[in-house]
Amino acid sequence: LVLIARDAIVDPAVTTLRIEFSAPLDPVYNSIDYGPGGTATWPIVARPGFGADARSFTVRVALAPGRRYGFVVEAGFRTGDGYPLRPDTVTFTTGGRADRP
Repeated sequence: LVLIARDAIVDPAVTTLRIEFSAPLDPVYNSIDYGPGGTATWPIVARPGFGADARSFTVRVALAPGRRYGFVVEAGFRTGDGYPLRPDTVTFTTGGRADRP
């Protein structure tokens, strides 16, 4: 499990990412979509969901070395009083060298 900063270098062995929010959200609502790179940069393979405190959301990822990844945390996430979040793009790169044929 890892919490990433924007544009971080992430170990490609990581299998779980946690998105942390500044306040608890309504756990009924969430939405994550492709980033600007579309399916080519989509790392998510499963969405286990919110933590018990509703301040974090966990996703499972499959990563390869030396690649750039991204996704958008969308307005489908809502505050406890129903306000949608402003969409935000999460991008990161994995360490190591990409395999070359």
